[in-house]
Amino acid sequence: MSTDRSKLPVILAIFTGGTISCTLDPERGVPVPTLTGEDILERTPALHDVANVVVDNFGRYPGPHMHPERMLYLADRIRSATIGGAIDGVVVTHGTDTIEETAFVLDRILAPDIPVIIFGSMKLVSDPTWDGPANVLAAAQVATSASARGRGVMVVMADSIHTAAGVTKVHAESYDSFGSPQCGPIGTVDRGNVIFFASPTRPSLPSFKGDTIEPSVELIKAVAGADGNYVKSCVTAGVKGLVIEGMGRGNVTPGMAKALTENSSNVPIVITTRCAQGRAAPMYGYDGGGATLKESGVIFADQLSGPKARLLLMLLLGAGAGREEIKAAFEQDRY
Repeated sequence: MSTDRSKLPVILAIFTGGTISCTLDPERGVPVPTLTGEDILERTPALHDVANVVVDNFGRYPGPHMHPERMLYLADRIRSATIGGAIDGVVVTHGTDTIEETAFVLDRILAPDIPVIIFGSMKLVSDPTWDGPANVLAAAQVATSASARGRGVMVVMADSIHTAAGVTKVHAESYDSFGSPQCGPIGTVDRGNVIFFASPTRPSLPSFKGDTIEPSVELIKAVAGADGNYVKSCVTAGVKGLVIEGMGRGNVTPGMAKALTENSSNVPIVITTRCAQGRAAPMYGYDGGGATLKESGVIFADQLSGPKARLLLMLLLGAGAGREEIKAAFEQDRY
């Protein structure tokens, strides 16, 4: 029986590139982004029974080419296209290397009412096990689900549904490359049925208009024996903010602690944990311990990962937030 397409929901499909758009370069034999949105949709015929699709070929960017300014532009494209109520949901193809970062930025900028689903693929179109069409279909099914409205931006990969704040890439190439280490996925797509088994509140973080972002924020990982030279070099170079992925609860070496203490009044310094699970908290009072760092003016990022804490700081600085506003934004409950 044919589907009455006039009764189907309408989704905006934005194609930004990524592995899902890659084919093998005939001369070099390595993957490069070449497929358009239309090329990908041609390989996903089942989508015709799910939604009517409006195509936006945003670009063919590998994941590492999606810088924060481009994320703001993407947010503006989505916001402009969804004004007026003609679009029921949005799906976005994306390189998997930076899906979690783009999802986080979009979630901070876009209103949560219209579902925005970001997805990609782990295999190439030339691979007989290409996961592109299945992920396209699952993303569209979530985007058109009434139960997805009001949940903000989500990532859908391998039939799992993740929040923008919680999701991270946990494997370099597995089909199950994405997880939410803190709380797990919030739902699944089971044979076309969209099932949410958790209803977490959206992170109580500030929202932004998305007009501007401060690009000069660096992320530094604390490691055994690290000195403070990288911290000092960044400050000397004129960075506007620093995010430190600390050890455990947010601790660093004595050498790094000295540099952070000396510069905490020069630039906002935010510390999170390099651990996949748990939260940064000012617990230990030794030299380099979290409690000592907080006493020196370092701000704690709670459950946010290093990359997402960096993006939040970039958005805050871009919005003109002062030190106390930045501190308040980071040191509130997340989930």
